[in-house]
Amino acid sequence: MSLLRLSRALRSSAAAGAASSAGSKEAAMLKVGTSVLAVAAIPFVYSYLKSAYWHRRFNKLAKNEILSERFQWLNERMLDDEVDKVLISQGTSTDPSKPGLLLGQA
Repeated sequence: MSLLRLSRALRSSAAAGAASSAGSKEAAMLKVGTSVLAVAAIPFVYSYLKSAYWHRRFNKLAKNEILSERFQWLNERMLDDEVDKVLISQGTSTDPSKPGLLLGQA
């Protein structure tokens, strides 16, 4: 019986030592693995963030340009209406096919 106890004790201590060394190796692998994954993911994350930034910037620029063009068009129509109003008040006959004021043409 004592031999059986001795073999069990040896197996349990050897298993505990192996488990603790395996646990420390596993913990070290997890630390190294996470670092490697982070380094490998950096280019993809950077590319995504850069793409998202420029997408927002170009959308904002496009909206500003559209609004600017609309305000310019509205301003030209208002000036055209005022010129027509002045010409009508002076009694000058205006031809509707030919505007009294040509805007945006060189």
